[in-house]
Amino acid sequence: LSGARELQPLGLSDYLGGRTLLLLEWPERAGASLPPPDLALTLTTDPDPAIAGRRAQLQARSQAGETWLAGTTQAMPKQI
Repeated sequence: LSGARELQPLGLSDYLGGRTLLLLEWPERAGASLPPPDLALTLTTDPDPAIAGRRAQLQARSQAGETWLAGTTQAMPKQI
């Protein structure tokens, strides 16, 4: 997203509030046009080229996020 104006043509409102996991890159660019997130995804890489490790961390930001994580934690590895 480069701004809130890009949300309307995407039709994202059809997916919000349901059981759909919707991941948006740069959601802060939408301003107040989006509801608060249920999950936060943080992607990091190790600066040491010998390790070349990548990590994905999910953090619940709401009860819905907690529920989603509880249902998927056993199916996903702790580190990716």
